[in-house]
Amino acid sequence: MVEKVLTVGAKIELRRYHGAAEKAPMYIRTYVSQLLDIKDKSRVSVAMPTEGGKLMLLEVGERYEVFFYTKQGLYYCIAKVEARYRSGQLVLAELAFQTALEKYQRRQFFRLNCILDMVYWTVDQPALIRDGVIIDISGGGARFNSRESYEPETRMKLQLKLPLTKIKPGEEIFAKVISCDLLPNKEKMYEVRVEFLEMTSAVQEAIVKFVFEEERKRRRRDNGG
Repeated sequence: MVEKVLTVGAKIELRRYHGAAEKAPMYIRTYVSQLLDIKDKSRVSVAMPTEGGKLMLLEVGERYEVFFYTKQGLYYCIAKVEARYRSGQLVLAELAFQTALEKYQRRQFFRLNCILDMVYWTVDQPALIRDGVIIDISGGGARFNSRESYEPETRMKLQLKLPLTKIKPGEEIFAKVISCDLLPNKEKMYEVRVEFLEMTSAVQEAIVKFVFEEERKRRRRDNGG
């Protein structure tokens, strides 16, 4: 099944697996990578993910939820990092599947790199409305750049401007800051990550639809379609 479904060069996403005995954090970091080799039916090699130009080393022995983008849709398994090694200029991780590869249906957590206009304000300063640009988004949260620094747990409200959706003007998303980090080589510019806490079902459906339609368009362009 693995060889029939997976394709070398395909995009994958990884996030650290939190088992039943371990409480998962409210925000789970997602890494984007690429499938580079299919060794056998339960073992693959992937490129070590990068973020902001920095190599994000997956820890040997850690387990990750792995999401594979395929022509048949999204597939999922839990895999363990067995080894890290170099191949030429690349740093790779060898993953051993801990569960069977299966079709994945829950779409709201996949992150899309994008450029989206928005306005936002903090709950304690509702009159101070700022323009912002989202640089990635999912049904569960977003990341944007800001010239302002915010403490974790800061509550915000956001208004998005999604193209070709039926979000009504003025629809708000209630969110909280997960992290706020100073960007390297950019004076007084911060990367802000937020988790969505509350939104209407129409807004969430619009975000999920936007993410998957854009991802599908990009895959078609990449495949020459």
